[in-house]
Amino acid sequence: MSFRKEITVKSTKILLAGAATLAAGALLLSGCSGSGGGGSTDGGGGDGGLVGVAMPTKSSERWIQDGDAVKAQLEEQGFTVDLQYAEDDIPTQVSQIENMITK
Repeated sequence: MSFRKEITVKSTKILLAGAATLAAGALLLSGCSGSGGGGSTDGGGGDGGLVGVAMPTKSSERWIQDGDAVKAQLEEQGFTVDLQYAEDDIPTQVSQIENMITK
């Protein structure tokens, strides 16, 4: 495999992992909203719900910092956080997200 093709494959994997993380976050955060039509506009206070955060890998300091920052902000708002890393393995990340949804 050529160097250029290897970079493209790695970039695609990272992009897919990032997209999966964002999609999971959006799904999980939307699941935390109330069932009523109106919402609070004060911007504060979670109700102690569980939020799953799926990050692609711990091999990059960037993802570790992002995961820790998201976790800290959610905990500050009163949520319990399930932070998991897939180590750049897409099937693992999909499985983690599916398990988070069932919790």
